[in-house]
Amino acid sequence: MGAAPCLLSLGTICGCIAVACVAIAFSTDNWLEYSVNRVAILTTMSQTSDDPQYAEVPLNLNRTLIYFPRTIGLWRICFPMEIPYGVDVYRSPTDTSCVNVDYPKDLDSGMDAWNRARVHLMRTILALFIAGFAMELLSFFVGVFGCWRRSPGLLVTTGTFMILAWLLDAGALAIWHGVDYMETKRMQFPTNVYYTYRTWPPILQQYTTRNYSWSFMLAWIGCGMALVSAMFLLGGAASLRAERRREKERNAQYMLPVYGNYGEKNAPYYAHAYPGPHYYYSSNSYRY
Repeated sequence: MGAAPCLLSLGTICGCIAVACVAIAFSTDNWLEYSVNRVAILTTMSQTSDDPQYAEVPLNLNRTLIYFPRTIGLWRICFPMEIPYGVDVYRSPTDTSCVNVDYPKDLDSGMDAWNRARVHLMRTILALFIAGFAMELLSFFVGVFGCWRRSPGLLVTTGTFMILAWLLDAGALAIWHGVDYMETKRMQFPTNVYYTYRTWPPILQQYTTRNYSWSFMLAWIGCGMALVSAMFLLGGAASLRAERRREKERNAQYMLPVYGNYGEKNAPYYAHAYPGPHYYYSSNSYRY
């Protein structure tokens, strides 16, 4: 009898963890972390000042974003240490200096196919995460009503909404990995240097470390917890349906059967007299 409440409680807890993790990851700026060793770059340049491939590095070293340590999220690019000269920054909710990620409304006709696809996919990531939040909100309200009514059908609907939320979150993360692959492995054009890792100067590639940070990990944890929550909710609905079936079978055992030939095998009883003699089928006589 306690299986359904336990499963539903675990599903609710996992669902709350999933929503919290994805919400934190969606709003924070630590998906990617770039660590740039500026001291090593300056030291190498001073030793090889005559190398023509380093001619433009001194001009961009203090003005271009790619030469500074930074963290990147879905909305902002933040600088935890130094700030590029001449870049207009603002303070984020986490008290770091940030600039907004560019989501252009009108795509430039001069963009190549890779950059145009990247912009569309970045917008799709945001839309999928927002749709996932909507599914989790529907799951919450339907789940509260289903637990109150103890309705297996409503609980199955709740689990279905959580599965849809998991699919939307997983789709957003998969597209994010695709955009990340495009920016680092495929795209190469000189007009937007920030998004083209392959066009960075070799010295910058050598002294830059790129890592996935905690916001990215929280997003995947939240996505996994959404799937676990859906499994618990569907399991609780199945357990509740089985309990109701057992209750019906148990109640059916206490119902009195009704026999149609009851009066044929027993002598009638009249209120004004004693019952008549019993007839024995083994003989043709009455016995008093």
